[in-house]
Amino acid sequence: MVDDLLNPTYNLQTLLKNGVLNDTIREAVSKFSIDPAKLTVDTLPNPVVLGGLKEIGIKKLTPMIIPKYLLNHPAVPRGIELKVNRMIRLLNRRDIGKNIFPINEKNKMAIEAAEYCTAILAESIVGGRTGPIRFIKQFAKNAFSFGDGFATLSTNRSGKEVLLFKMQHPIFFGAAKYPANYKIKALANKMKVIPATGAIEYYTQFKKKADLEALWAGNMYDDSDSPVQTPEEIKLEPFGKEIPNSKVMQLNFDTLGDGALGIPIMQTLHYTVGNIMKVEDAGVQTMINFGFNRWIAHTPFKTKPKMQSFGRSISNIKKRSTIIVPDGVKIENVQPYSTDFDKVETILLKLIAMRLGISRILLEGEGADINKSTLSVLVRDMQNDFFADELEIETAINDGFDKACKLKYGSKFNLAPRFMFNELPEDKDDVLQRELKESMIGMNWLRMFQIANDGGKQSEANSILKHYLNSQNIINND
Repeated sequence: MVDDLLNPTYNLQTLLKNGVLNDTIREAVSKFSIDPAKLTVDTLPNPVVLGGLKEIGIKKLTPMIIPKYLLNHPAVPRGIELKVNRMIRLLNRRDIGKNIFPINEKNKMAIEAAEYCTAILAESIVGGRTGPIRFIKQFAKNAFSFGDGFATLSTNRSGKEVLLFKMQHPIFFGAAKYPANYKIKALANKMKVIPATGAIEYYTQFKKKADLEALWAGNMYDDSDSPVQTPEEIKLEPFGKEIPNSKVMQLNFDTLGDGALGIPIMQTLHYTVGNIMKVEDAGVQTMINFGFNRWIAHTPFKTKPKMQSFGRSISNIKKRSTIIVPDGVKIENVQPYSTDFDKVETILLKLIAMRLGISRILLEGEGADINKSTLSVLVRDMQNDFFADELEIETAINDGFDKACKLKYGSKFNLAPRFMFNELPEDKDDVLQRELKESMIGMNWLRMFQIANDGGKQSEANSILKHYLNSQNIINND
């Protein structure tokens, strides 16, 4: 594909001449406030940017497949909940405006823009319900689960002011693609991206092929006669008007190189989740098989009628406390062999916890055998890992603020506010231990000062005092 794009027939000048890149360059200019005369598109988007993982021989899980794994085993969804909930704690649930800061607190336009964006986030909607905390939580959950979270900027009727961010379902919303019969062969069925940035240029909604009209024509809640399709059987197709980058927010936590789409957690874990489900099913089946006594009878009978008669006579063996058998008959209880299901399950859960970036102990919700000190270290390590995720969420929401402000105030407006999570509060025990340690250090310095001072060594005493004050960032020139 790279050869096709670099072929003289489809070089950069040809793409510009055909109008393919003109809109995308304007989009890049409006987003980054770059002077068109200074913008240079010196490299073309690579195959991964245009076509995704399949361009390098990797089959990416489609969003339609992912719920099959998320809904059939609790480990991964619980891990995602833990990651997201610990970040949501760092938001002001009573006033989201306290997490939104004007870029310049002395500039009236900057303050107005912060109030404007606070109102947008406060009214943001998920599944028909508004609320900034709910919106941010689901935005992050979608990005972890499906690779990308999407939200559109919903405007007033004039289209000049954004009223709210509206969550889009990651299965039925995504990057728009050039048609299969596109005039430039190298771009057929490839994503529409902005060459200057590699970001998606246009997005689109998807519907199940040829079923949307029929769904709304009949009773949409009555599917008793409809066959249930497997995720692999369901095919989607784009519909409706394509939505430009300037009207969409996109969040992802993990990409391959400069890929435009995120990589879902399940891309790494779907084999592991599939295996752990097999192990658990096998373990349950073993318990069912050997939950009741099973018997083997050794008899001298040679004919089928006698064997059947004997079988009927002991058919209720599990209901009897004792049975009498004929001479020469021996009955043995079948003993199950030992299995290593628990060991294998533990290994698989470790792999899941490793990818999620959390401790298996926290994932399983068990901590009876762990002390508080060890747990604190585990939680602190998780929080350090979450900090990078917080930055990704902040970047995506701030991108939405930038786009909303440019729509209302003009493409050159650069005073959009910044959304930020609160700082993580310190554990009370950690604070007490630190203060105790600091007080003991201070007492030791004071003791050394008194010894030197009482011994008549004034210069040494002053030196000790100066070093202590410097260590505490207390500088007194006197």
